[in-house]
Amino acid sequence: MLFFVVAERLRSRQDVERLLTLVAIAAASMAFLALFQHLTSNGKLLWIYSHPYRKIGATVQGVFANKNHFAQFATLGLAPLVWLALRPREKTKPPAASVSGDPFSAGLLRGAGRFFRIAAVLVVVFAVLLSLSRGGAIAMGVSAAVLCTLLWRVGWITPAQLLPVALLGTAIVGAASLYNDDAVSRRLDDFASGSIEQLDKSQGRRLIWQANVDAFQANPWFGYGIGSHREIYPTHFPKPFRNEYTHAESGYLQVATEAGLAGILLLVSAIGCCLYWLVSAWRQTEDGESRVLVAVAAAGIAASLAHSVVDFVWFIPACMAMVVALAACAMRLSQGVVAEEPQSVSRRGEITLIATRPWAAAAVAMASLAMLVGPASGSLTWDEYLRRSVAFNALVARQASATASEDPYYEETLRHNVEAMIAKLESVVEHDPHNARAQLRLAARRLQLFDLLGASEPNDMPLHSICDAAIASEFSSKDETVAWLSRAFGPRADLLIGSHDSARRAVELCPLQGEAYTYLAALRFLSPPDQRDVLRMVDRALAVRPYDGEVLYETGKIRMLAGDEQGAIDLWRESARRPGAHRLNLVSLIASHLPASFLIDRLDPDWQTCQLAFARYQIVGDEADLDALAEHAKSAIDRLEGDESPERVALYWRQLSSIQLAREDLEGAVFSAETAHELTPSDFHARLALATALYKSERFADADPHLRWCLARRPDIRCLKNWLVQSTKRQTQVDKNRRLRKSTFDRVALLTETPQEESDTPPETAPGVMEVVDE
Repeated sequence: MLFFVVAERLRSRQDVERLLTLVAIAAASMAFLALFQHLTSNGKLLWIYSHPYRKIGATVQGVFANKNHFAQFATLGLAPLVWLALRPREKTKPPAASVSGDPFSAGLLRGAGRFFRIAAVLVVVFAVLLSLSRGGAIAMGVSAAVLCTLLWRVGWITPAQLLPVALLGTAIVGAASLYNDDAVSRRLDDFASGSIEQLDKSQGRRLIWQANVDAFQANPWFGYGIGSHREIYPTHFPKPFRNEYTHAESGYLQVATEAGLAGILLLVSAIGCCLYWLVSAWRQTEDGESRVLVAVAAAGIAASLAHSVVDFVWFIPACMAMVVALAACAMRLSQGVVAEEPQSVSRRGEITLIATRPWAAAAVAMASLAMLVGPASGSLTWDEYLRRSVAFNALVARQASATASEDPYYEETLRHNVEAMIAKLESVVEHDPHNARAQLRLAARRLQLFDLLGASEPNDMPLHSICDAAIASEFSSKDETVAWLSRAFGPRADLLIGSHDSARRAVELCPLQGEAYTYLAALRFLSPPDQRDVLRMVDRALAVRPYDGEVLYETGKIRMLAGDEQGAIDLWRESARRPGAHRLNLVSLIASHLPASFLIDRLDPDWQTCQLAFARYQIVGDEADLDALAEHAKSAIDRLEGDESPERVALYWRQLSSIQLAREDLEGAVFSAETAHELTPSDFHARLALATALYKSERFADADPHLRWCLARRPDIRCLKNWLVQSTKRQTQVDKNRRLRKSTFDRVALLTETPQEESDTPPETAPGVMEVVDE
């Protein structure tokens, strides 16, 4: 729709030039805003909006939550900016000063205008580099290559002029690297390696690309529906990964997954149309000015096509709007727009039609707004819930430490936070009842609050016992079941009923959410008798989420309660290797009933689960449990070498060093910290862990340089200064004691030395002393 509206408005070459000027202004304005925000950042977008997961300001990214999208937006306006900067003076509109007859002022204004346009080009390039987006750097390079090639064909630039341009680009890269502590040069050096392992160290892109290929092969004709990627890819993503991929990290693959071959055909047709318009416009005109406009549009479209190989920039409205504008320019240029403004047409029929268009547009706009107001309002509250959820997860992580169990207000704090999150989610579903994710999270939080409130009850029943009792009672209707729940649990019963309703609604809205089936299985006593087949619900959950840790954990609990112990262990073994909050629940469940040897032998946990288990067994376990977990944690890290990035493995070694210090295994702690330091020599935390381990081991001479290195970079850490002072004192005392012991030993040796017998033989002359002989 936007394409046709823009194309309809382009009636002449002046219209095309105006649109390209607006694109250039938009890109330059965004670059200036992004740099200003970066320099004055308070961690929020536009100093106002706090993103749930990202801290703004680490890189240059403007109003975009993703630095790659900012880089694409700025790159799309780079070619129009270059066109404005290189545009001949006589083609620009004369300033007002020239009309008044002051040629000096007119020339000064023209020079100032040219200077600011060139400065805008440099600012955009600088901002794209500081975004640290490698995809943006590729897109900018492609755009520059296409633009320079076509401008050379037109005659606007010569090969000799490209050398200073290349030198200027190198200078900008160097300046950006110096400003950002060589981060820019390190990111660009990844291309020089020519290794996909270097470019994709975490393997994230390759894994999500493979998942999309598998999803496409499973349903190639029409795909799974627009916007379905987030729910589809987990079914084909077997490797444990920490991030959720809302998009495919490739526009081409996402179109294939969501729209199948039909979508690919439409995409190829759209790209083909753009290429046809560009080639046709280039061939049809011999006018240099028009060909330059074609070159500008071609450079922007080429940047979008290149960047979409490794990112999902087509799914960002701001970026796509720029591409649509460039495509509309290409189409109009291929149709041979004239250089003059078209004459207005005043036929009666057209006047009547134009007169009615504003009313029709207003009606469409109002209807669209009415449909979007609810979801828009709900999205703000959803972001508030996400921020609370992040804070709550950090709070729950404290449950693994002994300090949390000693906090008398810990449980009350948990309940308060869950109640607040439920209130946010209820507001979301009120404004946007079709939000399947909000419905699912609401079901989960209500069950969580039910358990938290029951923890303070002296004779509380677990949910599976409630389910068994309700089914055994054979109530004739749901109303009787609800009445029994209300009598037995009072207001808490509403949480179970609400959770069941939200879970059912989540399945209706999106059947691919596997957790919803596990909640329905746990609350099956509220469903009709013919919908209580728990194993069928488990199979459905595993069919749509075979690699989801939460689903594996919950289905494992259901199988254990059903008597299938081995099936439960198999599911829990996989669950323990998947990232998520469920691992703490799994560890807490096992630690409260079984020794650590069961966890190690039957589940073979990875490093992260070992760390959680160690913290939990510090509270409920004994020395044998802790020793076994510490030893298994070391072997788990050894197995990770080669499968994880050096930075990630170094993190694990650092954390293991902390565990070994807690076990007073000083030698092991030093070894682990040294291994982390060898993997990441420039990492502050690795060096701090090594300094800590050496200091605790009383190896003060070895700890001294590491303490000084850390203190020079983080003088705000008070303990470092105290440790350095104590280390110097202790080392001085150690040296003094060593000298004292040596002096004492020398005196004792002198006193106990056996006297030599006198001899007639004269002593040997000392080396270098001439012997004097009396004659």
